[in-house]
Formats: sequence, structure tokens, C-alpha cells
Amino acid sequence: MKQEPDAMLENFELNKEKNTIIKYTGNEEHIAVPEGITSIMDGVFKKQKKLESIALPSTLRTIGNYAFADCDRLKAVTFSDGLISIGDYAFCNCKSIENISLCYTVVKLGNNIFKNCKKLKVIELSFDLEQIGDYAFNNCGNLSSIEFKENMKIIGNNAFSGCKRLAALSFSNCPDKIGKGAFVSCKKLQIAEIPVGEVRIEKNAFPCPIAIKRR
Repeated sequence: MKQEPDAMLENFELNKEKNTIIKYTGNEEHIAVPEGITSIMDGVFKKQKKLESIALPSTLRTIGNYAFADCDRLKAVTFSDGLISIGDYAFCNCKSIENISLCYTVVKLGNNIFKNCKKLKVIELSFDLEQIGDYAFNNCGNLSSIEFKENMKIIGNNAFSGCKRLAALSFSNCPDKIGKGAFVSCKKLQIAEIPVGEVRIEKNAFPCPIAIKRR
């Protein structure tokens, strides 16, 4: 049975234009954000201890800071094409997430976005992604490989620091900048192959020793 629009919005407080979620008052395990929502404000779903899955609509463009932080049981996040930006700490400390597949339209990932997602094994980055924020995947101890797509320009400071199982990096194109400590304490990472081009590699970006090859 199809839900009526008012029923689907029952636990959401919206702005005057009815397109931005400013507060969530429910306590559900599975949430489908309805079509028509373009923005989720800061901290809306933070510390929802029962939340296990969230499905996001094609109309969504931005996810605010801390939007889903500290949701211990959150396992499944379904992104839809159209999303552009995900804020700082948005999924920080979501310790049950194992797989993330970003829609192709995401351009920027905020600072600390998936920090301490300790079960995260697979992250599929979007084709349009240009920037990964500082400490974005810090301490994602089960992440073993990462593929950067053609539009990647900036990898932030300590973006993948402490990813102890990260052993493989793949660059489709030469980024503009790899930040300070970006891959520090990635103990299994021995080789980084970066396409030929002008790239600024900052201090201690990679663990030592490591072989950096240009191709």
C-alpha cells in the first residue's frame, strides 16, 4: 500500500518551503526520505540508536554536518543521483557500515565524514568527486583498497590515516594535491602509482618506506 505524502513526512519537521528537513522526531529502524526533499540539516539523525538503514531521494542535493553521526547500528545507506555535497562528520562513528557506493554526482566529501567507521570495507567513489576532506576516512581499519576516479583533485590532510589494511591505491588521473599525512599509518601500503602530471605531495603524505611510481 502506497503511503500518502503527509504520512511519509510524519516524523520530519521541515522549513517553510517544505524541502529541507530540520528535525527528526521518530525512532525508526528503516527510514526512506521522501522525494521533494533537497537538504538535510546538521545533526538531524545524529545518535539515532535504532536506525539501521536510510534511503535518500533523487531530489536531495546536500547532507549537513553530523547528519547521521553516531548511529551505531546504521548498516545500509542508499544514495540517489543528484546529491552533490556531504558535510563534515556526516557519518562519523557509524561503526556498522560495511559498504558505501556514492552516486556519480557527488563532488565533495566533508572533513571527518566517515571517520571511525571501523567495519567499512568497500567505498566506491563517485566519478564527479573532486575533493576528499581532512580525516575523511581516518581509522577505517577494514578498508583495503581505494580507486580514485578521473576528476579527483584534492585528497585532504590525514584523509586515510590509520587505515591499517589499506594495501592498494588506484589513480585514474593525476590529482592536484595529496595532503599532509593523507596515508600515514597505512602499514600495508607499499606502492603508490600516480599518473604523470603536476601534483603537490605534502609532508608525510605516505607511510615510510613506500615506492611512489609515476606512469
